[in-house]
Amino acid sequence: MRRPRLLPLCALLGVLFAGLLPKLDAQEDCGQGLAADMYFLVDSSWSIGQENFEHVRQFLYSLIQSLHRVGGDRFKFALVQYNSRPGTEFQLNSYPTTQGVLAHIKDMSYRGGGTRTGLGLEFLIRTHLTTASGSRAVEGVPQVVVVLTDGRSQDDVVEPAQVLRMAGVEVFAVGVQDAVEAELREMASQPHDTHVFSVDSFLSLRDIIQDLVVGICSTVTRSGGAPVAIEAPVAGGGTEQDSADLVLLIDGSQNVGAANFPFVRDLVLRIIEPLDVGRDAVRVALAVYNGNPEIKFYLNSYDSKSSVLEAVKGLTYSGGDESNLGAALEEVAESLLSQTAGGRADEGVPQMLVVISAGPSTDDTGAGDRALKRAGIITFGVTIGDTATTDLEAVATDKSFVMSAPDFRAVANMGDQLLPYINGVVQRSIIVHNEFTEGM
Repeated sequence: MRRPRLLPLCALLGVLFAGLLPKLDAQEDCGQGLAADMYFLVDSSWSIGQENFEHVRQFLYSLIQSLHRVGGDRFKFALVQYNSRPGTEFQLNSYPTTQGVLAHIKDMSYRGGGTRTGLGLEFLIRTHLTTASGSRAVEGVPQVVVVLTDGRSQDDVVEPAQVLRMAGVEVFAVGVQDAVEAELREMASQPHDTHVFSVDSFLSLRDIIQDLVVGICSTVTRSGGAPVAIEAPVAGGGTEQDSADLVLLIDGSQNVGAANFPFVRDLVLRIIEPLDVGRDAVRVALAVYNGNPEIKFYLNSYDSKSSVLEAVKGLTYSGGDESNLGAALEEVAESLLSQTAGGRADEGVPQMLVVISAGPSTDDTGAGDRALKRAGIITFGVTIGDTATTDLEAVATDKSFVMSAPDFRAVANMGDQLLPYINGVVQRSIIVHNEFTEGM
């Protein structure tokens, strides 16, 4: 007689376990020998207050404890408190065991101050996401950042967030009370439904720990080893640190047209103007392509920014029915970045190519693409309209390195989007490890 009453209970248990299985599987993945470098960027502004900071401390303690439980000592932890001025609590290599990390959090003091989340992100990139600070990114270990804030940032978070995305760092954003949803989404990785968490009180932080652990474990499982790593700056800075070889390759065919060429020229000026151009800093070369590539100046043609800018201002539209991007890429790989042309690859200076295109290539880009990847060139793309997107996504180091302007009037704004990426390479905060495999 009791059997019919058990059936609904069994069905209910089946539903509950079905809901739990993805979470259990994700946590088990963390226990299958996977490692992660975890960075916590924690708001300690005056708006939080001492009482709520106790809830933040308990949240961090429980979260790290949970991650250690599923990942063991393969998970390393670092923590930065930020306000008006960010400060390091501990780095990845500060404590040999998680117990040392937990003991530090127990004794961590509340700082107080403003809410400069952007500055906190920049500090994290510059000071913590480095090999010297314990990062294992160059070994392929996933890099995961958890940002916790309770209000709108007093500075911009977009640029440092872009740098983190380019470096393949997974960012989880946790907002409490007055945190701005749009700002959380600007910082967080995709998909936002698993990387953005919002709670209405500091006490409620404890309610998201399980879901956050699951999200982090799922991310670690997927990552497996990114092609991009953040490396330590060269000690003392100097010219070795802030240097790069940059080639700009411009579509000069009828895809652009005489009337629109000034918009493209303005974009090139916008890219160069903020850079530290010089013989021992950023060297710039430029070529225009249509039927054939035409080199306008080499990396060693000019030693000053003013000379480079004057050369760019003097560019004129050449025209042509063909748009042979493939031939142009081969020319860049063989000539423009060579040692005789001023290239410094042998000195360990990173080399970049920015392709600006307004239409599909009329020749095959395969050989040029392989030559660039073989040489370890970091390639970015700017498309005008959508007809060139496929070609540039194929030759770019990563699809996320291709930016699109809807029309020529909007193209100059792409300079602001490119700058964080270019500066990341110039300053060695971002290094791209190309893993090129020759096709059959």
